[in-house]
Amino acid sequence: GKIRVLSILGANPMLHAPQGAAAVRAALENVPFVVATELFPTETTELAHLVLPARAPFEKRGHSYDLTGSVRMSRAANIGPPGALADGEMLVALAESLGVTVPAPDELARFAAVSPAPSPAAGLGDPALCGVPSPPPEAGALRLCVVASPFSGGGTMRFDDTLDELRARPRLMLNARTATSQGLGGGELTDVAAGSRVLRDLVIRIDDNFPDGVAGVYDGLPDAPAAAFRDGESVEVKNVRDARAIAGVA
Repeated sequence: GKIRVLSILGANPMLHAPQGAAAVRAALENVPFVVATELFPTETTELAHLVLPARAPFEKRGHSYDLTGSVRMSRAANIGPPGALADGEMLVALAESLGVTVPAPDELARFAAVSPAPSPAAGLGDPALCGVPSPPPEAGALRLCVVASPFSGGGTMRFDDTLDELRARPRLMLNARTATSQGLGGGELTDVAAGSRVLRDLVIRIDDNFPDGVAGVYDGLPDAPAAAFRDGESVEVKNVRDARAIAGVA
């Protein structure tokens, strides 16, 4: 209720922000004017008062950081659709309207070259990072590990069918010892719950890269949004059923 105008560029807080979609929806509905800049429709653009179509990465020039933190220059390989601006152009236009001076592109490139490299996103598909110290799970429960994946998200990975084989799927990942102790097997369909918060329809996958007592789920999945869950909290596995029978597979 304290923000009058909110501009969201290339982000989908409805899918990723802590506390989950319900809390984010309540917050955005208190903002009188929400602008979303995106390539694709998302859960967040549905709540925006204005949606600005942005150019795709190969339709603009500039620089970005790769997953190692190195600066990568890019040049336009395709001509963007008429009327679509690069997100940088939108920021410059907004700054000009607000009377804020923005450095020229070559100045920004020089600044990026001498700036400390950002750390890669923690947990990029590496279950070993789930072993960070945290309170032990409650009796009979498991400790949750929310794993980030470069192949999840509500944007390009969701809409580009050529990337279908790479997409992260709604899964519950356990090592074999943990699965046996819970009476679970690979391929079963289940739900994960922490209080009233529930992740539904996760296919169990046996993955011995996960530590004992840890349940891994992917972050950034539109079909199983894990943003309302926290790393290290206690969760229960509930409602285990036969995925093949539900799918109608003989």
